[in-house]
Amino acid sequence: MAVAREVGFFCGSDGGRGQVGLEGFKKGVLIIGSESATHNLRALNPNSESVVPWAYDQFDTWLKETLLDGRYEDINHYEKKTPHAREAHPWQEHFYPLHVAMGAAGENAKAKLIHYSWSLGTLSYASYQFTTTAT
Repeated sequence: MAVAREVGFFCGSDGGRGQVGLEGFKKGVLIIGSESATHNLRALNPNSESVVPWAYDQFDTWLKETLLDGRYEDINHYEKKTPHAREAHPWQEHFYPLHVAMGAAGENAKAKLIHYSWSLGTLSYASYQFTTTAT
């Protein structure tokens, strides 16, 4: 299986994300979008034994439910759809790898949660696999 090192990604003028340039790729290419599901380095707490509510209850739970329900347009507009988007991702570029993986799988893709863990009170390492379904 080939691994794509770079994927062409663009942000549309309407703010929509998730479109990737895959014209040169063939079946069997693995695209990995690597980042934390929540990523606020200013809020890290090395002494924390629990996850802060805005990270777990509000953002990460919304993200999981939205992905597993296939509501990808909501993910594209996450800043308007969840009240804690800026706390979870103060910088948008840390959320873009998710959009690249979603876009690469195509609009009929199904999301599956394949790993779930937390550290430092605010870092979610939730990992999702996107598989293309027949149209």
